[in-house]
Amino acid sequence: MAQCAQSAQEFIQNAFGPMVAVLCSHDAEVLCQKNNLTFVEMVRPFCKLTTEAHIRDPAGQVHSVRNLRIIVNEMNMQPPSPTIARKITNEAVSNAQLPQVAEGNRTNVLSVGNYDLQISPSTPWFEAYRDSFLHTVQIPSDHEFLKHFVACMLVVSTSHADPMDQFIKLSQQQNQHQFNSKTSYPKWFNNNIFKYYVLLHDQVEGDEEQAEGLYKSMKNSFGTHACYLLKINSRPLHTTETAAFTSEQGSLPDPWSQFINKKIDDKEQSDMDLTGTSLTEGPSQTEAFPGKVSEGEPEPAMNSSQSVSSLTRVESEPVFGRPEREEASLIRVESAIEMAASDVDNIDDNSVSAGMPPQVENKEVLPPQSTQPTSATTPTQVFTHPLSPENEDGGRSGSIDELTPPPPTSATQTTAPNVSMMNKLNQRPPSNKPIDGHGACLTPNDRDRLRVFIHEFTVKGLLGYMERQIRILSEQLQSRKGFQRSLFSATKRFFGGSKQGSQSAQTQSSAGVKYPLESPELQMRRLADLAFLVQNYDLAYQSYHSAKREYNNDNAWMYFAGALEMAAVSLFMQSNPQKAFPTHYMESAITTYQGTCKNAQFATRATLLSTEALKARSMYADAAMQFIRMTSEDSDLRSAVLLEQAAHCFINMKQPMVRKYAFHMILSGHRYSKAGQRKHALRSYSQALQVYKGKGWTLAEDHINFTIGRQSFNLKQLDNATAAFKHLLTNDSRQTPPQQAAFLREYLFVFKQQLISAANEGLQVGILPQLPLPVIDKTATQVLLGSAIRVQLPAGKVFASSVNFDQTFRPEDVEKWKDLEDIAVKVSSKQNSLPYNYRPTVQLFSQQTNNGYNPVAVIGESITLEVKFVNPLKIPLVLTDMTIIWKFLPMKYLVENDENPGQQPAMISNEGDSGVKMSLADTVVETQIIPTFILNGNENKIVQLTVTPHQTGEMHIMGVAYSLGTTPPTNTQQAVMDSNRDSQSNNPLQSKNMAKKPSYVSGISVKGRQDLDVQGPRLNTSKTERAGIVYGPDRRLDPIIAPPMPLLQVIFSNFPTSMLCGEVQQITVEFTNIGKCALSKLCVSSKNPEFFTFGLITDLKEATQHVYRTVPKDEQERAYRCSVSELSCVTEIALPDRVLPPGASVSLPMWLRGPETSGRHEVNLLFYYEPVEENDIMRHRVLRHSVVLDTSNSISLRTTAKRGSSSQPNCQTTDDTLLVSLEVENMNQVHDATITEFSIEQVSCVSKQWLLTHLSTSRKSDVKINPREGCLMCLKAQKCKAVQGDFGEEVLFTNVVFSQDQEIDSSRTPCSDFYFWSKGLPPSALSLFTKSSASTPKDILTPDTDTDTSFSMEDSKAKLESAVDVGMTLIVLWKAFVVGDDGNCSVICGQHHVPISVIEQLESSQPLSKPLEQQPPIKFIKQVETYRDEEPSVQTLSQLVQYSLEFTQTINHFFQKSRLCLLPVKLHLHNCCQVKLEVVVNLQNNNPYDSYGADLSNTEAANYYSNNSPASSTDFSWISHTSFNVEIPAQQNLTVQLRACVCKPGLFNLSHISVCVVKPKIVVGGRGKRQSSQDLLDWDMPTEEESPQLIRQRQDGPYLVTVNDALS
Repeated sequence: MAQCAQSAQEFIQNAFGPMVAVLCSHDAEVLCQKNNLTFVEMVRPFCKLTTEAHIRDPAGQVHSVRNLRIIVNEMNMQPPSPTIARKITNEAVSNAQLPQVAEGNRTNVLSVGNYDLQISPSTPWFEAYRDSFLHTVQIPSDHEFLKHFVACMLVVSTSHADPMDQFIKLSQQQNQHQFNSKTSYPKWFNNNIFKYYVLLHDQVEGDEEQAEGLYKSMKNSFGTHACYLLKINSRPLHTTETAAFTSEQGSLPDPWSQFINKKIDDKEQSDMDLTGTSLTEGPSQTEAFPGKVSEGEPEPAMNSSQSVSSLTRVESEPVFGRPEREEASLIRVESAIEMAASDVDNIDDNSVSAGMPPQVENKEVLPPQSTQPTSATTPTQVFTHPLSPENEDGGRSGSIDELTPPPPTSATQTTAPNVSMMNKLNQRPPSNKPIDGHGACLTPNDRDRLRVFIHEFTVKGLLGYMERQIRILSEQLQSRKGFQRSLFSATKRFFGGSKQGSQSAQTQSSAGVKYPLESPELQMRRLADLAFLVQNYDLAYQSYHSAKREYNNDNAWMYFAGALEMAAVSLFMQSNPQKAFPTHYMESAITTYQGTCKNAQFATRATLLSTEALKARSMYADAAMQFIRMTSEDSDLRSAVLLEQAAHCFINMKQPMVRKYAFHMILSGHRYSKAGQRKHALRSYSQALQVYKGKGWTLAEDHINFTIGRQSFNLKQLDNATAAFKHLLTNDSRQTPPQQAAFLREYLFVFKQQLISAANEGLQVGILPQLPLPVIDKTATQVLLGSAIRVQLPAGKVFASSVNFDQTFRPEDVEKWKDLEDIAVKVSSKQNSLPYNYRPTVQLFSQQTNNGYNPVAVIGESITLEVKFVNPLKIPLVLTDMTIIWKFLPMKYLVENDENPGQQPAMISNEGDSGVKMSLADTVVETQIIPTFILNGNENKIVQLTVTPHQTGEMHIMGVAYSLGTTPPTNTQQAVMDSNRDSQSNNPLQSKNMAKKPSYVSGISVKGRQDLDVQGPRLNTSKTERAGIVYGPDRRLDPIIAPPMPLLQVIFSNFPTSMLCGEVQQITVEFTNIGKCALSKLCVSSKNPEFFTFGLITDLKEATQHVYRTVPKDEQERAYRCSVSELSCVTEIALPDRVLPPGASVSLPMWLRGPETSGRHEVNLLFYYEPVEENDIMRHRVLRHSVVLDTSNSISLRTTAKRGSSSQPNCQTTDDTLLVSLEVENMNQVHDATITEFSIEQVSCVSKQWLLTHLSTSRKSDVKINPREGCLMCLKAQKCKAVQGDFGEEVLFTNVVFSQDQEIDSSRTPCSDFYFWSKGLPPSALSLFTKSSASTPKDILTPDTDTDTSFSMEDSKAKLESAVDVGMTLIVLWKAFVVGDDGNCSVICGQHHVPISVIEQLESSQPLSKPLEQQPPIKFIKQVETYRDEEPSVQTLSQLVQYSLEFTQTINHFFQKSRLCLLPVKLHLHNCCQVKLEVVVNLQNNNPYDSYGADLSNTEAANYYSNNSPASSTDFSWISHTSFNVEIPAQQNLTVQLRACVCKPGLFNLSHISVCVVKPKIVVGGRGKRQSSQDLLDWDMPTEEESPQLIRQRQDGPYLVTVNDALS
């Protein structure tokens, strides 16, 4: 809360003091003029008593008088004219601005809730206004005597020829002025005022003895208490003229500076000029702007007579305003100065004379009001002062802003003023030589004499006089009041009680009754005022309280209001905390002044006094209401000052009301602006902005900022004005588009003026200023290493997708590309680990990428910067000549500076206007310039800017430079249309030199910049970083320019976007090196290598237009041998000479195959290459290509392989033949008319030991499958000897051809390549990429024999599973006939693969649906996990041994000769696995081992020819050994001779035998111990403690024998 320098008691005490008039002779004024002072000015600094004085009240009690202040004024002083009065207060407020000191010393910080307000600690402008109003502007009134002269000083110097005679003349002049003059001013306390005679003596030039003699004569004539000898000017005048001031005088402060009479001319319009225009005159004017802002109504111009008449001295000592007239008849003030006849016409109604000499009497007196005619046509008019109670002009209160002095009457014309008399009265007497400073001839002793003089005058003279007057008035009132009031009351009752008809004792006025000067009511007021002046507040309160009742009864409202006002003040000045301040007194006084009496001046005074008392009692709410009540339209300055004080009251309450404080500060600032107080208006709005800023009050904030901007501009504070207007543009504005356009134009104009001023002062040379518009989304800034512009290609061709700004950042994609690049680097370096200085390639840097490292760009290649501009306004913005601002530090990476190794390179920048500097920058870095960029209202728009470095070094992108402008409101729509028409200006390839700018760039434009200071990510790794706010570096805008590198450009021709599952297409890929260096080691890395193939270099030389390579069809099946390809995710691209020179291009075929499953698939290809010459800054480069492929269903394959059965004699083995059933189904829907049918062209078998031949189909059959149809075919696979190539493993390709044309060579590209990848590496095995570590699928290679001495559990399991392993894959080559939308038919081809890995297992090219497994119940107790060795499945163990019976199927026997028929049977056993097995053969029907055998009821083989049917034990029986054990080596055969007998003819089943295998037990050896396969595979023999676990083997089919009786 701002505090006043004085307390409330001190303020009230200093506001009222005894008024003393001064009348000096001319010689005394000349004597004082040696000090450049008048006598009044000389004594004013010493008019406050520093000691305590005493006075007695009427009861004889002594009262102390402390710090009494005497108010001294010249007797001839007239109140200022209205214009002068207004300028006095304005100048007082304007000059009381706070000094420019440090912010911390100037303001206090007040924390209220979320607000931290900086409040001024004091308001000196309010105190200056208050003092100026009370002491200078307010005029005396007849309803009170506080501002009436109580005494008069008569001053004569000893240099006068006859001082005593001059004293008498001055006394007569005073008497004449008081009693005979009809002027209204000055006003005297009573008829017998106290006169004090002062003899002024010059210590240097005067005769001291003569002065003493004169002083004695004065004491004899006037009395000791009424005269005084004042000695001054102890320092000679010539000393001051030669040396100005001595060191002693210079060291002393000047006590007269604040009391000097100030001369104010009506013509002075410097700071008080209220006229002007706005910054922008209108929409049509966009270039020229005026320099002033209209803030109020202009003052009426004054003519020369007004200027002359207003040349009066303005006193800073108390002279309470102009009084009301004594009676209704007013005496016209006529100057004693004779006026020239030629100047009579220049005098108007607003002119007033400066003073009145005592020699001239005004002889013309206007008749009393009671005798004046009331008709409007009366020739003699009554002129009333606007501040008097009689003023009834329209009911408006008389304020300073509308004061009108009384004009002369038409009865008598005045004369022109005399210049010498004007100098005598209103100016200081002329001096021979000007003297700077004040009091040059006064020594410290002289100052002490002045202080003693005032003390003697007050204590010995004035206070004694006032004490006597109090006693006399008190006695008179006690004796006269009772009788007069009783008589008056009886008369009033007798005649009806109406005072309005009684004119004998009192008169009516606009404010009520007016009393005669000697009436008891005014005597009571005199007594109260005298008591108040001498600080006897108790007596004063009693007197005021008594008088107010009389005034109220008499309806004397002006007197009543004054008594109420002073009664409340007197009670407050008693400083009795037990007595509450009578707020209702002051409220009634203010209301009466303002409402009934229409006198705003006294209402303002009462408000000032009341609010000080309320604030002293902490009653801020009541004080604020009184301040607000006094605001009106008649005085802007008064309203502004009071509104500001009301705001301070709101903020100083117990619960501060922040928003009310801000609101009233805005109202105060508005009234300050209307009053012409621009500094205070700016300060008030700045205070209010603290509350509204950033709280969502956008419209209020805009109003405040706009006003601050205009006021700052008018005060030449261009920095503040620019900042204020800037806030109107950066925030989310709710203004209308025209208003926003006006804001923008004013901002650009002010900003341009600021730049011009700064340039004239030599500030910010070569540095572009910061612009607020448009807003740049810095987080969305992206940097692309390369050009974002692609050349338009012919139809069917497309560039590799590479990296562009349109791609959406996804962390999983970053990891995918990183893995692909890691694999390519390892393959290229032939190492299993990445190089130590390797970093993944990043071409697009954004907010989501890791920007901790500097981007590495290549010399001669573009760097594209994408910036997102946001226009927060609703109007279009015009940005011209947009470019990137950069700094560049040249460095040579490959060649060292041998000439000057210690010389540091110079920094180069393109910021500036120097022609030489810009030409140098263009040679180093080529910068794109966008001529015009239109940003429509509320639009977010992205612009791409490029720079191309031509030298190695380090670059730093600082920001974006452009010229900001706006279109005129009339051309706004045309500008938008032009913007759309010229959108191609954003093309980076456009020339930067434009011949002519578009027509819409016609408004104001300012060239500036915006910095791209991108903030890095917040660090959160260490404890210190988590505790504080620490951000990491972001170096995306600091690229390093590397030496030349190759640059690969890849163009795909006819790249498909949709395919059928398994469809194969051939496209062309064009590789071009557009860099400056040759490239090598070109390869492509992908996680989908099965999608494409480039083939071998030998295949490229035999490239044909067909997808597959064909050979002539042969009647006999041929087997093609093919080496097993290495499986790797990195495919080397065969280049001629393995190098691609700069500018060279090569086209290679590329085969694509659609994925097996339908849907949408994303395929990523990473092209990797290196320069021929090693580059330390950049070792390799990559090019990305990502494609999305949609696949549709084609065909589906399902196949099963079974062992072929054989019961032929002398058959040693039975596992060399497989029956393969292949089912092909057309998965295309019937309603899909684009594909008519599929044709099976060829079925190829790929295996190391199987050959495929025809079985059920003809060689020349044509297999076609319509939609939703299927085809089942049976093929035969014959085992052969495994092939072994010269350079590694090889496989056999055998073809079963159904086509009538030619045979497809499936062992060549692309068929073989897609086959190898169809069973290639799973995605989890991407690390297995080198040749030495490449794994070959087990369905391609046959396991080796038992030759290795190092085994593992997996090897043991594999040896057992080899019994059912097939290791064969079928390739189905097909064609599809497609009908396009235009009706044209086309043929596409493709291939499908289905592996056959296990015998009697259904395999499918489509994923088989698995039944849902029932989840076990959830257990909340963790169980100990037990390790279980993985064993072969039951299906595998049941097919370890294949057996068959060899016998004679039909036997003729003579049962009559022999009742028993013996049947010889051979049991052939074959060990299908690679380990030795123990086989148990049981011929009995009741198999003792059945309980230990495997349950085959759930296997498919259990359904084959069940051998569990009971046999006839009476007719058939096995003889000899019925159960025996045999051991069969790995992959060996064994034949066992059996015998059976029958006793009668019939059909007998020999299948009732049981062949079981003792289950091998896998033994795990110790760590590091080498074991043999036999140690790992062991089985337990039957013992007494434990029986062996037997696995029954499957049987191929029934073995039936027919026994016939030979006789029949």
